[in-house]
Amino acid sequence: MRSGKITIRDVAEAAGCSPGTVSFVINRSRPISAPVRRRVLDAIERLHYTPYGRRKAPERRKIVLLADEMASHVVDIFSREITRRGFLPETCYIYDDYGETRDILSAIGKSFGAAGVLNLLPQLSSVDLLKWCKGIPSVIYIRNGSMLSAVTVNFKQGMQLALRHLARLAHRKAAFLYYTASKDSCMLDWISGFEEDRTPGISRIAFPCDHRNPRELCDGLDRLYAEGATAFIASTMDYAVAVLQWSYRKRLRIPEDLSLLVFEDSEIASRQCVPLTAVQLPLAELAYHTVSLLLAQIDDRPVPPPCRFNMRLREAASTGPAPELKID
Repeated sequence: MRSGKITIRDVAEAAGCSPGTVSFVINRSRPISAPVRRRVLDAIERLHYTPYGRRKAPERRKIVLLADEMASHVVDIFSREITRRGFLPETCYIYDDYGETRDILSAIGKSFGAAGVLNLLPQLSSVDLLKWCKGIPSVIYIRNGSMLSAVTVNFKQGMQLALRHLARLAHRKAAFLYYTASKDSCMLDWISGFEEDRTPGISRIAFPCDHRNPRELCDGLDRLYAEGATAFIASTMDYAVAVLQWSYRKRLRIPEDLSLLVFEDSEIASRQCVPLTAVQLPLAELAYHTVSLLLAQIDDRPVPPPCRFNMRLREAASTGPAPELKID
């Protein structure tokens, strides 16, 4: 084999086939038998061959990411992983309009020329993908119990992390703030994890509310604090910011008078006026395994075994020992 830059001829030699066959496997432009495809893909991986070098890859090498604008940090991490694997990430931002969603999904296999679809939307179901993205390998990100291939996350363990952290700080009562109408699988797991947890020494109050209704939320926070809650667990940054604003108006210090913890994966949590303790997903590992799952389907390789991930706690300044006495 020649020294220097790896070429398609080197891959063909290593795989025992012609350069044309290697090209057909890469571009998926002709049917190739599974054993030959396997040999070619193994050779590409072994030689670290980049099919397209500095040139733009063909459209069929595109992987479509379905997301909403709130998940930009997740999209960035997944896009980098997709690019690292030699594909082009194409992000489609989808909103609550079902008709628009249907049109986008039905166009993915036609005008988008997608090799695969990776769904980052918790509200988009397996049925929708199977119905509108016919014949395109699809993977759903962190959807427990999905009809399609998906990585799973132990969200209940994340709630357990939060409660145990607060219990170690001697808090006796914690309140969980979440959106009343949420149907996300992760939110439902957090709620059940909060209700089922048996961490000793700490009682729990579940407070469903709408963060878009400031009066309702502030009245609820007043009531929870009066009932003895010394720690709040926010399901999203919207609730965490609302607690920060409420505590400022009440002249309560964080964490001296009140501890605050949030479920948030981005760096936004650490950039608040008080850096927030956060329960987070291992996004880099999730991206690697999710993209691996999708590429295995695209390349007709055996699908990797299911992976279940635990969440992580990142401690910051917003949680501290429980106050011995609260002064109104």
